[in-house]
Amino acid sequence: MYCVCALILIVSGSHRDTLYTYYMNEIVVTEHLSNTPLEATIKEIPDSLIRETGLDAIHEILEVIPDIYVSIGRKNESNIYFRGFDRSQIAVLIDGVPVYIPYDGSFDFTELVSDILKKVKVSSSTGSVIYGPNTMGGVVNIITESPEKDKVNVKAALGRNMDKSVNLFASKRLGRLSFGMDGSYEKSDGYYISEDFIPDLNEDGRVRENSDYEKKVANLKVFYEPPAFGNIGLKLGVIDNVKGIPPEVGTTKPRYWRFTTWQKKTVKLMWTYDVKETEMRANAFYDTYYNVLDSYDDSTYTTQRARYAFHSTYDDYTVGGNLLTETKLPLINIRTGLHYKKDVHRAQDDYGEEWERYEMATYSFGVETDAKFTPKLTSTGGIGLSYMRPLYANGGDLRDPIFTYDPLFSIQYRAAAGTKLHLSFTGKTRFPTMKELYSEYLGRNVPNPDLKEERSFNFEFGITQVV
Repeated sequence: MYCVCALILIVSGSHRDTLYTYYMNEIVVTEHLSNTPLEATIKEIPDSLIRETGLDAIHEILEVIPDIYVSIGRKNESNIYFRGFDRSQIAVLIDGVPVYIPYDGSFDFTELVSDILKKVKVSSSTGSVIYGPNTMGGVVNIITESPEKDKVNVKAALGRNMDKSVNLFASKRLGRLSFGMDGSYEKSDGYYISEDFIPDLNEDGRVRENSDYEKKVANLKVFYEPPAFGNIGLKLGVIDNVKGIPPEVGTTKPRYWRFTTWQKKTVKLMWTYDVKETEMRANAFYDTYYNVLDSYDDSTYTTQRARYAFHSTYDDYTVGGNLLTETKLPLINIRTGLHYKKDVHRAQDDYGEEWERYEMATYSFGVETDAKFTPKLTSTGGIGLSYMRPLYANGGDLRDPIFTYDPLFSIQYRAAAGTKLHLSFTGKTRFPTMKELYSEYLGRNVPNPDLKEERSFNFEFGITQVV
């Protein structure tokens, strides 16, 4: 049971509303795909539904979509499954920028809160090829709140076990300049388990052992509309968390682990520009991840003298950018996507040990075309080309690069008023992660530097009926 206090203040001026913030934040705009076969591949969770659910975490909100299942793993991290694909095979974008830990391609949705969300769009594996590489299982595009008007929103909540949270969003528009800031703070001493639970090894009941957390998030966005150069935006963001990892129940050799540091910092530049029939949207980004995982001797979580104790540090970053265009011609529409990113993983297994370093670059280009043959029949065809090149492997030999191609064909037929039939085919791929190529964790993993890409062929037939 939660007690919630909220203050919402909206002040509207005389300026005209614009949609440029949506173009900056979205890599594919749904409105542009309406009446095309790709329209059926996208499911949207609008902000109105997010507010109605009353949920605070993005991993819980995603379960509103029937095709998605969410689980919490042994590191107290979330994993999503979309039509049988797991998180490692699904691309996650926040405001059009890919988000993942460079080493293993994962990302914990529990680090995000819903109060800064505008909407969430999920594209299936038969969707667009201009999202970039590693979209074999689909795409989750998270669009956050933008400073569209003068607004202040404050929310505070107090729950069981003295769980507490405070969320703030404020925005202001001054002529061609608008800016917004949001922040959140969450703290919990842990979550309750069932009253029917029988005490066992490593768990005595009531509050789950070592499930506490403290989360701090802050973001700043600035947008500017120059007279003749499109729209320009800047985003700065930081996530700073600490959390426990509950030990396995019933085992005589539990893991006493805690993330004593979990930090993500973001710098992002955005630009949009329209020229005649062509719209262009570009992003440049720099993301850092600094995470410390500590293994302790026992359930006091104070000393690290045992053989299995360690102080593992990841100091990673990703730098890159993308450029997306759409050209509307009399008979066809053409969309393109150009992507580049460089991933760097730096790791230290324990105090005093040498640092390891791995680097990888990925390039991608996609193009797709919509054609309308009759008022009832439309089709989309396209191809995505991706290239992964290792740059550095901790002083070792570099493997050969990987080149992939992803075809797309989709057709839609309007059978009657409000009734649409669609048939889609895509080939999608996923590049191996640095963890899959080089990891020798505790001697349990065997490095496989020559591992090839993972590939899937996806077919979908569907009927959409408006009721």
